[in-house]
Amino acid sequence: MKARAPLLMPALALAACAGVLAVALWILWGSGEAPEPGGDLAGTGETPPSVSLPGDVPVAVAGDPASAPNSAGDARVALVGEAGAVPPPQVEYELRGQNGEVLRGLRTALFRDEEFLGACRADESGLVHFDGAEGGARLAVIARHLPASVHDVSLAPGRRAVVLERGVAVSGRVRVAGGGAQAGVELILTSDRPMVDDSAWPQEVRKALDLDARDKLRLTTRTDEGGGFEFSGLGSPWSGRLEIGDAHVVSAASAGAWSAGNDTIRLDDPVEGLLIDVVALPLALGRVVQSPGGPAVARASVSGGLAFESRGGEDENSSASFDGRTDDDGRFELPVRPRSNFDVEDLLQPGFWPPLSRANLTLDAGDGYPRRRLDLGPGQFPERGLPLRFDFGEIVLERGATLAFLVLDGASQPLAGAVGRLDGERSEPTDERGLSSIAYAPGIGRPLSVSLGGYRDGRADLPAESQDPAEPLRVVLQRTTRLSVSVRSPDGSPVVDVPVQLSAQQPGGQRPNRRGNRANEQRTDGEGRAVFSDFPAEVPLRLLVRDALGGSAADQTVTLAVEEWRAIDVTLARQLLSFQGIVRDEQGLALAEAGVEFVAGGGQGRNSVSTRSDVDGRFSFSGLTGPIGTLRVRKTGFAPVTLTPFELPPPGMVADIRLERGMRLCLRIVDERGAPVRGESLRLELAGERPFQGRRLSENEWEFGSLPREPLVAVGMVGRREYRHEIEPLNGDQDFRVPLHGAVEISVRLVTLAPQASLRLMMRARNDRRVAFTKDLEATTLQSVRFDPVLPGDYAVEVQQYEAEGDGGQWKVRGQAQRVQVAEGVPTRLDLER
Repeated sequence: MKARAPLLMPALALAACAGVLAVALWILWGSGEAPEPGGDLAGTGETPPSVSLPGDVPVAVAGDPASAPNSAGDARVALVGEAGAVPPPQVEYELRGQNGEVLRGLRTALFRDEEFLGACRADESGLVHFDGAEGGARLAVIARHLPASVHDVSLAPGRRAVVLERGVAVSGRVRVAGGGAQAGVELILTSDRPMVDDSAWPQEVRKALDLDARDKLRLTTRTDEGGGFEFSGLGSPWSGRLEIGDAHVVSAASAGAWSAGNDTIRLDDPVEGLLIDVVALPLALGRVVQSPGGPAVARASVSGGLAFESRGGEDENSSASFDGRTDDDGRFELPVRPRSNFDVEDLLQPGFWPPLSRANLTLDAGDGYPRRRLDLGPGQFPERGLPLRFDFGEIVLERGATLAFLVLDGASQPLAGAVGRLDGERSEPTDERGLSSIAYAPGIGRPLSVSLGGYRDGRADLPAESQDPAEPLRVVLQRTTRLSVSVRSPDGSPVVDVPVQLSAQQPGGQRPNRRGNRANEQRTDGEGRAVFSDFPAEVPLRLLVRDALGGSAADQTVTLAVEEWRAIDVTLARQLLSFQGIVRDEQGLALAEAGVEFVAGGGQGRNSVSTRSDVDGRFSFSGLTGPIGTLRVRKTGFAPVTLTPFELPPPGMVADIRLERGMRLCLRIVDERGAPVRGESLRLELAGERPFQGRRLSENEWEFGSLPREPLVAVGMVGRREYRHEIEPLNGDQDFRVPLHGAVEISVRLVTLAPQASLRLMMRARNDRRVAFTKDLEATTLQSVRFDPVLPGDYAVEVQQYEAEGDGGQWKVRGQAQRVQVAEGVPTRLDLER
């Protein structure tokens, strides 16, 4: 025992020191239970220091100011006996909806004036964490289904609720034909006006939240398990459009303006309880891999076309297409859309899609992969018909080999700046040694094409599939003519983005063959320059500089010697004009995506230039020669504006264009007794404006939108005759009255039938030969034809047969015309034998 005493004493001493240190720390930090994370400590607004294990975080060195904590995750451990680094207190914001629902995954950024304080994404509890401090700040919140919003918040440590007001909303339910309510149907809401103004946000906040122009106008969501959806937090006024994702088309909607077979519903106001019926499109499926069963090719561009067998000589629904990208696992699931007009209800019919005759796929995976097109014939796709899910299976897109090529001139000197093209791929320009490379699939594709200004395009055959070229593929380019044109304003500044045309005329006005010249028109670049190559030598070339409206701004003749390279300056006789403007609604709010057109001269000329307003409602035109023209502004949901004559504003002044909210009304075609009458067409006209075309709701009813608040002329075609009435949009839905009509029922008996003959029945008004009704006749002995509606009067009826004559042919009357008197009301009956 005595021998062990000296060893025990130091251990007891160390234990005693540790106990004293623990008591000191306990006294320093206080006692009692620790508060919840983010909560106040005894109401003082302070939070207890965090403690971490050594090795997990850096260790603070006492007295080192560089080791002071600067973020929520910078907890550090102090060495015993040294001053500890205390992490800053935390402030937590709990993101909730107006009904108390947790808002997960929202992006947030905290800032104070121009100072960026940090960014954070809400966790599963809807919490975001930041360093606490004195005073207040602003919290910007962004979600895909909610407009961006900014909230004034306190920075004092603790937890605080941030409630996102529901406000104005667009909500409803989606039903899928044949499937009922389904989860996951994509919906996109696009506003006419920007839903957020971030102009006062610090640049770092905008960068952290990655809020682009589209995000200011567009929200996205997907339906829940009951098919429900909601876009809330919208401003007032609000109008815009609701789009269904690419995989579905609209068949019906309980509100808004829509057309069956499209994917967009126009909403002039927010709508709640909107019921949308949609039809699912067939899907093209597949997986793109590098080798059979091998790694996936992610984010590859996939586009394809399907061709169908013809049905009885009809071309309808003869083809369809799809396009999109593969996901991270190389899979694609893309909706197939018919390329011709179709009735959305027909998509549900089993015989809508004829048997497939061929299919093709184009794959582009970017760098390292050659662009490939795969053509599939009968027997190469899984099924003859088109099921709801058409699976192409596994598609192998092998990484391409690297084809190095060397570009030389006729004297075997290297050429820099030459570009190679192969099967849709484009190489980087050759370097000073004339070298570059391009990805290609050995054994597949066309020859490599190489181009360079001042040289004729060169081509070279690719090496054989089994060949591994040790040397770069040599391509020799022959020098030719080259003309570099620099367009300048009278003040010497470059004229950017105007068209420059170069053309040649042989004696006698014949145009020579320019042997591979890629274009005879180019637009000037940022330095006002356009470069042309490979035009005939010793032939006069007409150089024409046009303004934005297509008018001539400069015109001269140039003649080049053999293989001559020349650079010329073209100074315009007058300064080209430009102007800017902004489109707003009646309340002064910016309107995005408005179509703006400027027409040369008082609106009578054909030359025009058009653009669209950006997210802030701004637009601009440049390269104009005349200061007077016509300005037209159009946007769905708003009354059009036409300003004529319109004089360009002085430089620096912004034209302010105000659009009124458009009127919407329905017109019903009825007779003098109020009975519905089937119409052929109905439109509205206003002097100086294009006709307003309506959406047909039924045989006698049309809906019109985006109308001005002034009288219009309604023009309807009924019974092949035109009727015109003035209407007042402010009066709302109205009747379009026409005289009483009748109908004609004709029994046609064909005594003799010419084989494979085309026959038709024609009825023409005897007082106006422009009023004619026609119906094709079937190759049967007895059939019935009805013309309805028909204005009472005297008509002639005849059977006509088409007879070919040489390369053409004409319709010839069989027998004599028969006269019929049509009365109003009860159908007139006629028996006709030929």
